[in-house]
Amino acid sequence: MSLIITRGFGPVPELQIISAVDLDVQLNEDFVFTIDIDGDGGNVSQIKIKQGEARTLAFTITRNSASLSLEGTTLEFVVKENKNDTDYIIQKVNADFGIIQADEGIVTLSLTAEDTQITPDVYVAELRIALVDDSIVKTEDIDFIIERSVFNVE
Repeated sequence: MSLIITRGFGPVPELQIISAVDLDVQLNEDFVFTIDIDGDGGNVSQIKIKQGEARTLAFTITRNSASLSLEGTTLEFVVKENKNDTDYIIQKVNADFGIIQADEGIVTLSLTAEDTQITPDVYVAELRIALVDDSIVKTEDIDFIIERSVFNVE
């Protein structure tokens, strides 16, 4: 079982039912992702954020292109400098996710300015989902890119 993330470059059909009002946040389409845990393909997304910028990511999680209920699942998102490191630069646990529509597989994850106040570089990230049947699925590696801000970042 593999996990595929595709980056949304236009309207994302799975998310058309949601508006920024429903989420109570303003979402840029570059930060809306679809994850199909049994998808076939090899697309891995990248997440690009300016240094010191707070950002909300939205995920629709599907299985074979159908919505996956998140009732009883546990989510975790981590970022490391490289895969072999033991320490996480960013770690978000289940309580950090906003379950928007559990039955539709729609969640958000907010990254704070402090989370992204790290040295500009390309890091590696991964999303892990523990399903109700106790199986665990993970995304392929995600390039987590922190770009230097033009403004001075304190």
